[in-house]
Amino acid sequence: MIIGYQGEIGCYTHTSIKKFLYKKYNKLVNFFSFEDIFNALKNNEITHGYIPIENTIGGKINENELLLRNNNNINIINKYKFKINHCLLVNKNVNKENLKEIYSHWQALKQCSDYLINNNLNGISYYDTAGSCKYISDENKTDIGAIASKECSKIYNLEKKEENIQNNDNNYTTFYYIQNIFWI
Repeated sequence: MIIGYQGEIGCYTHTSIKKFLYKKYNKLVNFFSFEDIFNALKNNEITHGYIPIENTIGGKINENELLLRNNNNINIINKYKFKINHCLLVNKNVNKENLKEIYSHWQALKQCSDYLINNNLNGISYYDTAGSCKYISDENKTDIGAIASKECSKIYNLEKKEENIQNNDNNYTTFYYIQNIFWI
């Protein structure tokens, strides 16, 4: 089995796959967009996809609902509910007071909107939570932080400044495990 997901290594989708589908796949393939996953399924480049569909704070992911509706060759095999715990991550020795912007996926920014407002931080939408970590790490940014999982702090050698920064602790994302019906 080859499972496609959107985002970089360490994103919540990647972490969820590793938790729920451990040892059930031969390879994981990351994609830049959700549409890329559906195209890869259609072209038989991957056997399965794993996509977020809804978050208890951020709401439905309309893009994925639309992609499912417009691709009637896709079958939902299973769904998984995964606990989300957002952290503020920065490069080593960066003070929170020096941060000008916080990068993350728009859903994560929405899920942490209270934290951003209360700390007078400007959220900037980026394609992926882990992608934002990769960016600030690779570019050695000292004035930009990221909202992502604590796993990302290890993967991208970042410092965790704060944990549990989501608007409330009842923060779960539901993922769909999908397959092209022609693979069944």
